[in-house]
Amino acid sequence: MISFEGLMNHLLFCGEAIIDIQLNEQNQKSRGIVQEINQYIQEHYRESLTIKQLSEIFFLHPVYLGQLLSKRTVSISMSYCIIFELKKQHVCFAKIS
Repeated sequence: MISFEGLMNHLLFCGEAIIDIQLNEQNQKSRGIVQEINQYIQEHYRESLTIKQLSEIFFLHPVYLGQLLSKRTVSISMSYCIIFELKKQHVCFAKIS
């Protein structure tokens, strides 16, 4: 027969495992939406995009979206924009030359 303390330890272990699983699932979902947002930014990088506009497009609260992007990809997104702009300028320059 299992002791009360053993039962409590087992329940604690199960609870921690469930929390870990839920956090991993949430992180995977966050990465997925961030990838979608990055794709959208890449396709519309010349437009004047705001967090409010992106939040309406992706059905997210603007504050949450801002936190999500600042934690994960703001510098990456800006790097994408710079790289795409440089590539386009290079193509334009090559056509002129």
